[in-house]
Amino acid sequence: PKGWCCCLCVPQCNPADGLVSRALGKVGDVAVKTLPGKMASLLVWLIIFCVGVAGCAMMTKDFKLEWFFPENSYSKDFIGLNDKYFSQGTDFYFYLGGVDVFAKKDQMDQLTSYIHKQSVIKTSSIQNWWENFRPDATASVPTTASAFYTDIYSWLNSAPQYRSSIIWVDTSCNSENRASCDPTRGIAHSKIASTLKRLGSGTERFETVNGMRKDLNTIFGDDSGKTVFPFSNNFLYWEENGVIDSELTRNLVIAAGVVFMIICMLIPRPRIALIVSLGICMSIIEIVGYMHWWGLTINGTTTINILICLGLSVDYSAHIAHIFKESVGVANDRAVAAMTRIGPSVFHAIFSTLLAVIVLAASNSYVFVSFFKILFLVTLVAGFKGLWLLPVVLSLLGGDQEVKAQDPEVVKPGVSNEARLAEAVNPAWGS
Repeated sequence: PKGWCCCLCVPQCNPADGLVSRALGKVGDVAVKTLPGKMASLLVWLIIFCVGVAGCAMMTKDFKLEWFFPENSYSKDFIGLNDKYFSQGTDFYFYLGGVDVFAKKDQMDQLTSYIHKQSVIKTSSIQNWWENFRPDATASVPTTASAFYTDIYSWLNSAPQYRSSIIWVDTSCNSENRASCDPTRGIAHSKIASTLKRLGSGTERFETVNGMRKDLNTIFGDDSGKTVFPFSNNFLYWEENGVIDSELTRNLVIAAGVVFMIICMLIPRPRIALIVSLGICMSIIEIVGYMHWWGLTINGTTTINILICLGLSVDYSAHIAHIFKESVGVANDRAVAAMTRIGPSVFHAIFSTLLAVIVLAASNSYVFVSFFKILFLVTLVAGFKGLWLLPVVLSLLGGDQEVKAQDPEVVKPGVSNEARLAEAVNPAWGS
C-alpha cells in the first residue's frame, strides 16, 4: 500500500484517506446506511436487471462471414449491394448416397414432390434428373433392375446435362470412354441441384436446413441421416446457429460451478458466498441482455467473450465481500468499511479497464468491436454491481460480526487508513 514502507519508520508520513475513499464513504452513508438509499439502490438495479432479462429473451443467434470484413471495406459494400439487388440465394444439393433408386421409386417420387412444396426453394432452380427421367409418376417402369438402369443410361444420351448428377457403380460408365460400361450394376450416388431463397436470421437458416434433414430421413426411413441429405459449403457456418446457445449455456454452467467453488474457498461464509455468486449470475444475464440492445448476437465470437467475462466479473464483487467478511460491527458499518477500504482499488480497476478498452470503440473490425462492447458492459455492470449493489445487499443480509480480541487483522469501521496503519506499527496507539 502507498506509504507503508515509509510508515514503518515514521508513522506520521502515512497519507490520509484518498479522495475516492472519502467519496465512497459519503455514498455509503446514503446508499447503505439509510433506508431510502437502500430502496433507491435496489430499485435502480431491479430496473437494470429487468431490462437485461428482456434483452436476453429477445437475443438472437446469427453469424455471417461478411461481418469479418471492415465496415469501410469495398468487399462488404459489394456483398451488401449484391444481396440487396442481385441476391440469388444459396445453391445446394440433395445428395443420395447408396440409394437403390429401383427399389426406392416411390420414395424418389415423394422426394420430387417434397422439393416442389418447399416455399424456401426457388422452383426455377430445381435440376432434378429423376423428375426429368420420369415426368409421369404413374407411368410404368421396367420390372427388372437391370432393364430399369439400362433405361436411365440410355436416357442420359438425350439429357447430357444430368451426366454429372449420377455416379454409376461401374466407374467406366462415368468416364468419356464408356465402351465397356455396364449400367445394370446400378447407380452408386446421385444429386439434385436446388437454390434456397435468401433467408433472414441465422436461426431461420439452421431450422430450414435441419427441418429438411428430418423430413428426408422420414421419407427414406433412414435414422442415420447419411443416405439422403441436403448440403452446401455454407451450411457448415449455419450449423453454428443451431448449437451455439446450448454450448454457451453448458459452458457457463460449468464455469459458474467452478467459480462458485473458488468463491466458497476464498470467502468461507456460505451466506456471503451465495450472495456474491447470485450477483455474478445476474451480471452475466444483464450483460447478455444489453448485448442485444447494443446490436450483438450470439455466435462463436461473442460466446468466447461472454465466457471470459464470467471470470472478470468475479473480481469486483469478491474483493468487496472479502473485506466485508473481515470487518466487524453491525452490517451497515461493515458494508461501508468494505467500500472505503477496498472500494478505491475496485474503482481504479473499473476506470483503468475502461481506459484500456475504449480505444477499441473506433475499430472497424467486428472482432474488436464486439470485444469492446462486451468488455465495456462487464466492466460497468459487474464493476458497479460489486461497488454499489453488493454493499447494499450485504448490509441487509450479511449480518453483524462482533470484535474478536484475539484477531488483530479485523477491519474496524470508521477508522481511517492513517490510524489503522499507525495501530499496525504500534498497537498501543490504537488503544
